[in-house]
Amino acid sequence: MHEVAQKLGLLPTGIDQYCRHPLCFLLEAADDICYTILDLEDALELNILQYADVERVLLQLCGWESPHDYAQDSSLSPRRRISAFRGRAMERMLASALHAFVSNNSAMLAGQYQGELLLDGDADVAAGVRAGKQLAYEKVFRNARKSELEIGAFSTIGTLLDVFCHAVYEQHSLPAPSFRYRRVLDLMAGNAPATAQSPYAAYMRVLDYVAGMTDQYATYLAHQIGGMAR
Repeated sequence: MHEVAQKLGLLPTGIDQYCRHPLCFLLEAADDICYTILDLEDALELNILQYADVERVLLQLCGWESPHDYAQDSSLSPRRRISAFRGRAMERMLASALHAFVSNNSAMLAGQYQGELLLDGDADVAAGVRAGKQLAYEKVFRNARKSELEIGAFSTIGTLLDVFCHAVYEQHSLPAPSFRYRRVLDLMAGNAPATAQSPYAAYMRVLDYVAGMTDQYATYLAHQIGGMAR
């Protein structure tokens, strides 16, 4: 930890403690810019939230008092209307975070900044971010349907990683992988790790492969592997 802090130029704030790197604040802002909106969109798709709930948050993020242009066209689906807000909302959130980053840059470099960029910028953006997070906390993350999907995702990812990582293990630990795990490596086709690669590089290749799957394909493949195909 000390070596990492030294290489990054982090200032000590106590015994075995260091200030945060300025890029950490940008990373947090980027995460919030994406998920403040996308979590609400997902909940709308799953019928956990109503369109009016999400619209109120997006209007605040956009700095609008009422929907503009085709965002208020009732003939469009909620998904299309939400997409009309998304670009504008993200643009304003990005501009607000950038302004706050520049304004607080000296404090960051001195290891004194402890805030959040999106909450220390434009007042409408800050209020919209707080409202979006509160809405997600109260109505989305505690929702039973959301929990079911998350538990299912854990099972899907676990199934895929178990089987692909075991195939890599056999590839590097046995004279030749068993028939089953040769077939698993065949599934990866051009993404399969080469036998000459180190175990570390091979496992990383598996992680890249699984992470690159769409949700639908990952679910389908996990079901096939688990013998649950219908």
